Amino acid sequence: MDDLNFTKLAIFGGAAFIVVVALLMFMGVIPSPSSQIPGVITSTTSIWLPKSAEFLERIITQDFKTANDKITTTVTTLPDAEYDSRLVNALASGTGPELWLLPHDKILTHRDKVATIPFTTIPERTYLDTFIDEGELFLIPADTINKKDGYIIALPVLEDPLVLFWNKDLLGSAGVARPPQTWDEFVTAAKTLTTLDANGNFTQSGVALGEFGNIVNAKDIISLLVLQAGNPIIEKTTLEVALDKQSGALTPTASAIRFFNEFSNPRKDDYSWNHLRPEAQDAFAAQKLALYIGYASEYADIIKKNPHLNFDVAEVPQIKGDTTTATYGRLTGIAISKSAANSGPAMALATYLAGAEAQKKLADSLERPSVRRDLLSAAGQNARLTVYSRAAVKARGWLDPAPDATYEIFRKMVESVKTGAKNPIDAISNAKNELQNLFPKK
Repeated sequence: MDDLNFTKLAIFGGAAFIVVVALLMFMGVIPSPSSQIPGVITSTTSIWLPKSAEFLERIITQDFKTANDKITTTVTTLPDAEYDSRLVNALASGTGPELWLLPHDKILTHRDKVATIPFTTIPERTYLDTFIDEGELFLIPADTINKKDGYIIALPVLEDPLVLFWNKDLLGSAGVARPPQTWDEFVTAAKTLTTLDANGNFTQSGVALGEFGNIVNAKDIISLLVLQAGNPIIEKTTLEVALDKQSGALTPTASAIRFFNEFSNPRKDDYSWNHLRPEAQDAFAAQKLALYIGYASEYADIIKKNPHLNFDVAEVPQIKGDTTTATYGRLTGIAISKSAANSGPAMALATYLAGAEAQKKLADSLERPSVRRDLLSAAGQNARLTVYSRAAVKARGWLDPAPDATYEIFRKMVESVKTGAKNPIDAISNAKNELQNLFPKK
């Protein structure tokens, strides 16, 4: 990986000056805009966005352009399903963009394509004080023993935390005053809110857990349960798989598997879901599911499916009595290509999108929680954004070596225990070995 530094940037004429201004704006030392600053030459940069993040285009082409009228940005939007493969091919052939969005679960896949940001450009302390805890996934600390400098892989720009959607009518009709705040209350809610007909078929499900086939967020919910119990899944510094890490009588992973599968076990009192149910989000939108664990960004999809649904959002339940609270979040950063021909304007756009001005616009206009601590602690947010912001502060993630492959590993691990094909210890051991094999051999 190549580092961005002011010596390299200086060869692009006014590029280094652009970056200095952008960084000062990023840290809040000076306000926007910088468009009238003399001596800044006209420059260009380019960025690729997936369709699901096209809302950034207006901020780039209007707000960033207003603040930096010496920089012209070309924005290309691609279908989500094609984004990663086309990006990889374009970067390999030298025709890729100078900037692109990097989800946290693709850090290990794409870090060799990134121009990293040294701590001499953005100090480590500034980064940690600015961004939420999950942002540390993009940060590689200095290795004092081996005398290696630390660096930043990408700047956080988007956070999408798991939250709990709840149907106000279904809970109210069952005499449940509020959504569950702990997993113990979640179990009770599953019993109270689930109804079956005379043949034992669901007419309403309280919760949706226990299946991978019709719960699109199943892998992430398992991750949530494991992370809440204090297991990092992957040790960030060593890239060692920690799924079998012990904590009490059971490993957190074994506890997560047992809890997840419980809700699809007909012999359990909290049986509330099975493979015959529709996809979980569809069931919630159709008022056939009372509680749904999904991403904050799914709110718009649910409204689109049923504009008249009377529902609200809350933080995901936590472990009772545990003082450390967490949720799982999808963190996305903006990365600068190692092959970028003009790093100065690229850095200016990256710092703008991660800066307070752009982040506030995302929060105000799109109800997206900020990745910045200063904005998350600000008052005056609406009811939903307040929940999203609280969840963003608690969001956690892990370094995923290959998202599609790890989905299958998690699915097999959970389902093998559910069917009795393996006991939890063996299932977790197999999953650990398969996960570890996805990492480069040392």
